[in-house]
Amino acid sequence: MLISDCNKYRIYKGNAVTTYIFDLDGTIITNGQPLHCNLAENIISLSHHARVIFASARPVRDMLPLLPNELHGCLMIGCNGAMAWQQGECLFSNRFEDRQAATILGLLQQHQVPYVLDGHWSFSTSQTAHTFHDYMRTLSDSEIPESELIDQGVSKILILDGEFREKMDVFLHQKGFEFSLHHHRHENIFDITPREQNKYLALKMLGVDFNRSIAFGNDSNDFEMLNNAGISIFTGEPHYYPGASHYCKTEHLPALLREFSVVQA
Repeated sequence: MLISDCNKYRIYKGNAVTTYIFDLDGTIITNGQPLHCNLAENIISLSHHARVIFASARPVRDMLPLLPNELHGCLMIGCNGAMAWQQGECLFSNRFEDRQAATILGLLQQHQVPYVLDGHWSFSTSQTAHTFHDYMRTLSDSEIPESELIDQGVSKILILDGEFREKMDVFLHQKGFEFSLHHHRHENIFDITPREQNKYLALKMLGVDFNRSIAFGNDSNDFEMLNNAGISIFTGEPHYYPGASHYCKTEHLPALLREFSVVQA
């Protein structure tokens, strides 16, 4: 299906798209590898006449190694809306209250569940080992002791065992904590961030005009962002998110982005 057939094509008529919002893993990033050169060229080209934003479950620290230097100055939403960076500056970074972080970590340690803690830049890993820890160390040398990261403030707790989600969800509600929980279905892991927040709320707070935006995503943590975008592009299965304007596999995104460029020109 051509984008000209899209039932939301109307946003182009005298009201050009101003913003492209890209999720990373599973959308433009495959198997945790850096952005493919063809797709990178298309996104860089878009950035010459529109605003490009990246919004990921990853902290910004782990987003940058996947993107070419030409895109490092773009607005970056990390940790599913818990932080934002632009031009190398931290715009905000939400943190758990110390008591909340300690209570959650106590439960994880009691059950020997592997996890990763993310601060506004650094990270720490659980004593219970996991292969994902090794992957993170290939992206960044910003690992610090857990006690030091807790003192700095915890922005996200990534729990590397999806089977523990139900127990954690019940536990957090029993404690009355305000939180957001995001499940990563392809990896069967989940993360917890403080407050009720997501990518859409973070972008809205920063003044992004969603009526003139095209958003790209593939998982449940993208749904609110996709629901509110002028055009939504979903790279996952249609039955998982039936509300998208358009469905496209990652390998076909370069052709689709070229089509957007032609329509907008």
